[in-house]
Amino acid sequence: MKEAWIRLQDENDVFPQMHYEWIEPWVTLRLAKRNLHVICIYNSKAIVGIFPFCLERKYSFKILKTIPIHFGDFYYPIIENEKEIYSVLMQYLNSYEIWNIIELKQVNSVSEFGKILTKYNYPSIKLSDIIYTKTDYPNFEIFLKSIPTKQRKEYRRRLKRLNEIGEVKLLSINSKKDFLIYESEMKKLYLNRWGLQENKNITEVFISRREAYGNCLDKKVAKGFLLFIGNELAAYRLGFINENIFTSWKLVYNLKYSKFGIGHIISILVIENLIRSKIKKINNGVGDYSYKLKWFESKIENSNYSYFLSKNIFSNSYIFYEKEIKPFLKKKLKK
Repeated sequence: MKEAWIRLQDENDVFPQMHYEWIEPWVTLRLAKRNLHVICIYNSKAIVGIFPFCLERKYSFKILKTIPIHFGDFYYPIIENEKEIYSVLMQYLNSYEIWNIIELKQVNSVSEFGKILTKYNYPSIKLSDIIYTKTDYPNFEIFLKSIPTKQRKEYRRRLKRLNEIGEVKLLSINSKKDFLIYESEMKKLYLNRWGLQENKNITEVFISRREAYGNCLDKKVAKGFLLFIGNELAAYRLGFINENIFTSWKLVYNLKYSKFGIGHIISILVIENLIRSKIKKINNGVGDYSYKLKWFESKIENSNYSYFLSKNIFSNSYIFYEKEIKPFLKKKLKK
């Protein structure tokens, strides 16, 4: 299966978070009490479709859930010759062999899989709008002229002030070797940003990230950026490259530099790098936060959803909880 998976992903330009090299390290260390359940569809000659899932017990339900399982990951099937494969998949999913609920998370609405699930009118929850920032400019100066004068002046003023503290440098991470050099600094920045102490869970997350993201860097389907002020790491942004789009995955910054709008600064410097690399736009990742729409020429192009399939009225109660009760409780807790 591994051989078929790698062949399918490389021949069909599958999104990097569905690559074998990305998923295998997370499954090895982070599957916990879930059971791996990878669906393979084949014809008389070869495997033609792979759909990674896991089986999870939650409350009294047996749930078949998509892998990857973290917030921030996108789900795309690893397939060729789409139409027939989806038909076979839907037949299998609806067999309810050893589960009573199917939960398909982070499926993009304009993907072929998303269109099929929408067509069947399965219950769904919109997780977030996907916001894109244009980087398709002839050069960086033309990009700067495209943003409002006030914003442009503010960027230059803040950049000048930061350079007075220490030289502002944007470094690219292009390989696992690069990642390993700066891994400890990135972890420290992450812990400080969220006020966390290292524990077993965080250690496992970073070990998995080192392998999974490092693998994607070596395959040239990922790219990361580090922003230094002098010798101090002020921010980093990690992402993936697919179909000439940079998809942002992690953005972390040093709170010490918050007054300089450090997230904004690294974003502009990353755009400068992406323009030189002929990348056409940035997918700002999951989470439809308002600040993303304020970045330059940004707009909502599509959305990510969770879709649900259920066996009976009993399992429909889980969907009702996820769709109605859980959002209501979250809203109350926020208040």
